[in-house]
Amino acid sequence: MRCVGDDRQLPAIDAGGAGIDTAHTPDAITLTHVVRFADTAEATAGLALRDGDPSGLGFYLDHQRIHSGSAATVVDKAYAAWFADQHAGRDAIMLAPTHDIVTDLNERARADRLARITESTSATTFLGDGLSASVGDIVCTRRNNRRLPVGDHDWVRNGYRWHIDTVHPDGSLTVTHLRPGGQPGNTTVLPPEYVGLHVRLGYAMTIDSAQGTTADTCHTVLTGSESRNQLYVAITRGIHANHLYVPTTIDGSELSFWTEPAILPRTAVEVLQHILAREATHASARTALRDALDPHRRLGRAADIYLDAIGVATEHTLGNDALTRLDQHAEILLPGLTDAPAYPVLRQHLATLALAGHDPVTALRTAIGDRELDTAKDPAAVLDWRLDTSGAHSTGTGPLPWLHGLPHQITDTTIANQLHARHRIVTDLATQITADARPWTAANAPVWARPLLGNQELIAELAVWRTANHVPDTDLRPTGPARFPTREHDYQTRLNTRVTDALGDLHTATHKWEPLAKRLDTRIINDPWWPVLAAHIDTAAAAGLDIDTLLTAAATQRPLPVDMAAAALWSRLRLDSSALTTHTSQPLRPDWTPHVHDIVGHDDLAEHIINDPAWPRLVAAIDTAPADWAPHDLLSTAHELLLAAADDATTLPLPDQLATALAWRIEILTRPTHEPGNTHTANETATTMTPLTPQPRDAGSAPGDGVGPSPADIVYAIGYLVSAGRIDEARTTFTRLTAHLNTTQRDILQRVITTLSNRAYPTATARLRWAADRYPEHRAFILAAIPATDPHLHQPLDHTQPGHDPRTAARDHREYIDPTRRRPPRPDRGRDAFDTYTHSFADLDADPAHLPVPEGTGTTRHHPSNEPPENADTTSFLAGNGHTVDYDRYAVPDHHELPCLACGLERPLTDTQPRHCDDGLCSTCRDDNQPGIPDHEPADHAAARCTFITDQHPPTAALALLRKDWRHTRNPADRATIEAFANTLLTAETPANENNPPHNHGSDSGFGLANPTQMLTDTELTQAIGTLELRIQLADDEATVYGPAHCTSNTVNPVDTDWLEEELTDLQIELTRRARLTPEQATKEQAQRANREHGTVSWSAAEHPALDTNAVAGTDGPGL
Repeated sequence: MRCVGDDRQLPAIDAGGAGIDTAHTPDAITLTHVVRFADTAEATAGLALRDGDPSGLGFYLDHQRIHSGSAATVVDKAYAAWFADQHAGRDAIMLAPTHDIVTDLNERARADRLARITESTSATTFLGDGLSASVGDIVCTRRNNRRLPVGDHDWVRNGYRWHIDTVHPDGSLTVTHLRPGGQPGNTTVLPPEYVGLHVRLGYAMTIDSAQGTTADTCHTVLTGSESRNQLYVAITRGIHANHLYVPTTIDGSELSFWTEPAILPRTAVEVLQHILAREATHASARTALRDALDPHRRLGRAADIYLDAIGVATEHTLGNDALTRLDQHAEILLPGLTDAPAYPVLRQHLATLALAGHDPVTALRTAIGDRELDTAKDPAAVLDWRLDTSGAHSTGTGPLPWLHGLPHQITDTTIANQLHARHRIVTDLATQITADARPWTAANAPVWARPLLGNQELIAELAVWRTANHVPDTDLRPTGPARFPTREHDYQTRLNTRVTDALGDLHTATHKWEPLAKRLDTRIINDPWWPVLAAHIDTAAAAGLDIDTLLTAAATQRPLPVDMAAAALWSRLRLDSSALTTHTSQPLRPDWTPHVHDIVGHDDLAEHIINDPAWPRLVAAIDTAPADWAPHDLLSTAHELLLAAADDATTLPLPDQLATALAWRIEILTRPTHEPGNTHTANETATTMTPLTPQPRDAGSAPGDGVGPSPADIVYAIGYLVSAGRIDEARTTFTRLTAHLNTTQRDILQRVITTLSNRAYPTATARLRWAADRYPEHRAFILAAIPATDPHLHQPLDHTQPGHDPRTAARDHREYIDPTRRRPPRPDRGRDAFDTYTHSFADLDADPAHLPVPEGTGTTRHHPSNEPPENADTTSFLAGNGHTVDYDRYAVPDHHELPCLACGLERPLTDTQPRHCDDGLCSTCRDDNQPGIPDHEPADHAAARCTFITDQHPPTAALALLRKDWRHTRNPADRATIEAFANTLLTAETPANENNPPHNHGSDSGFGLANPTQMLTDTELTQAIGTLELRIQLADDEATVYGPAHCTSNTVNPVDTDWLEEELTDLQIELTRRARLTPEQATKEQAQRANREHGTVSWSAAEHPALDTNAVAGTDGPGL
């Protein structure tokens, strides 16, 4: 069982966080490359929002995808934009967080549709949302129902959208499934009871029900109370564009004037940032327990409780009367002081002084008279610092260096013990974090600690500091935001100094690139994301990229948005691959990973790169590179460019930057030199086909119709774009192409993909070219769809496939049972005897004397069945128990090793026959209604096959096919039958005609036209010898990949290569014979071969399918 899902989307109802726990297990595999979007920059922005990073909003602001207004206005804007997309022919959808908004949008959409049609309204039916629907409406199903099939392999699912074709009198609906892009799919009938409960109008949907939905564009109405999970789902439904409509005003109700948005209005960006900070992921009981015991999660709260407990204990010990007098004196000394935000902290400080025997009023009067306080924003905070400039609150050092200690004047023993317990908890948690952080390596260190690996003491101190002050791991600043309390500020300064000594000035990148940013747009440096952008720019510069040119070109495309200008500018560079950052516990190891060690030359540095969070970006950059780039060449070239760009060793990227620098270097290296600019507006999506420069095509292609580029030309252009690395343009062009294809062309394209996926590239190419010749009206389109290089769509599975024998259970994975854990079988002497016989004699291939074979079966081997014949009675068959077994058919050998009689290609071992006997065809030719062997007794299959061959083909071609069958047949009785038919053809008096030229049975050089081996050209003969030698060497691998599943016993049968060696011997003998020919004889034979090449038989094809997949030229081949 394989569970596939996204743990950052909406959690399942009542799942209890089990999915999150499963995704975070060490063996879980994470999909990293995003493929939904037409624009990789939008995919990268979506991944940033998935992690809660507000910088992802820069892309949407830059492309005018975020719209604001009142609650009613944003609904109107969303509907107007959806209506414009629908009118332009795009598959658009509207999303909203509540059913009320969805119902309103659906009702408006249906009313507008009815107003645009001229014919009278047809029959209607009521849906589950209380609205009605008629023919032409779009509806959405809200519950899975496996009893309602959709095609052959699907059923009605939750979230599927449908087009209503017919409304029946009983309320049932005939609907057509709308696939992604609005393309029509299969048709089904929804019963009335299902329609009334689980069907709704589908113009708009709730965000929670839209998971799995894909459209061209998506328009989402928000309320501001959504979670990050809902925003992530809403922002990833559209392929070409996703728009957000955010309310920034109150709704005008009486209560709304007393809410926070009324007092402190927010912008659309601020509303979205609050949504990103609101995560709604469920936590299981196991996760809650683990988090409750995790010191990295406990220390921050424990430190806060410790400080609060000291203040409460101090005030409690001093008493309420003393605190009241203290408040009165403070208000007299400085009116308004008790209303200052920091006064509670100041009062606790004064209480501590009182317990220590000092006069708090005198100390406060002295602090107030020290200097003026008129310019202080918070006078209480200033006075607190003046009372004790060390920040210790007149106490000692606490459990952490920046926390103040416990007051010693606490007289209550219970309270004192509680304070000491709090002190001990903080100390123990800090000790645990220090012990956990010291052994961090590149494989498990958080991102902020990776540059400091090697300085374990500093990393441990930073880990304690960040945890105690609630600094998230996503904040890449070593010490986090600035702290203002004196002791915290002093300790943070010391930590920053030590970090600077280890890494250099952390603000160098900001100062270095600030002049360039100001020259482009002064708003860039005012963006809170500017320090992060400066660090990225510095890394890109270290990678050898021309930052000045890239930034200038990006900034001059169009004006930057007012908010998040730096993030928007970075999204325009398109350096980040649309790859998900993975945890180090979920390794991503492509087959070219060892090349990293070879190229970098340092094992520690290579492991640093492989375990870097940016490693998936590097993998995505290499995987999406043009096909003519080998991974090793691409990596070595990028690494050499990094070294060449560095002035000296000090300017090389740091180890934690190397993976990112390599990924960006490869992105620029594989990016086309001239990319067409985006001529569309920010909120526009192109829908018309863009004329492309046609590429050279096959000479047999049909010319265009003169109106525009033909589909074949566009397919050629898509292949050119892919080979050039312009993946985004190729994807967009392909999407537009599919919208303009007719049903036949779509079917051809699907068959091409199926052929390339189900067969090896050479075999698939041969079948596709054969189909192109057979269907000349589609020849140009089929040839254009054949890739020039192997697309690697065919991936033979390395596990056991379901067998063709219906008596055996089908398995789709290898079964391994630990022998030490096998349960001993129950005593069954009959079954034990049968198992012993099967284990001992099942693999024999000789005339068995222990069990005679009935005469007339044509077999020399007994095949024991899995069940004694007397148990397989007719009663159990009629009752439907077990599989139907054809004993006549299973009593004879299997003939799947013989090639197909129509196309000449090998037949899959799992290809099942629909009839009682083998018709000699593969499944493709059988579906194409090719003639096959007539019905016959299974025991007479060899004779029936030979008779069919001799009846359907001229004698010369029949001899070639019989010789090919003789080579592939292992049964002596079948070989004797084939030899008899061949001798009859050779001795028959067949008159010569154009289909059967006179035979040259021999010459002085031993050359004969009837010998297919001698009809091979010298080149074909050499290639055939090399092919057979390679197949003999790889016989074990070939049997594992393409052969039947092994038996469950531990004994592995050796692969039989005798027939290959026999064929190789014949070819080598022929090669030796040709070497002894005189020049005149060699010239004569070559002339005869050249003349024979234009005849009816292609001997190279008949004898060697590895050289040409067509067995006999002129025979009808299969379709796709």
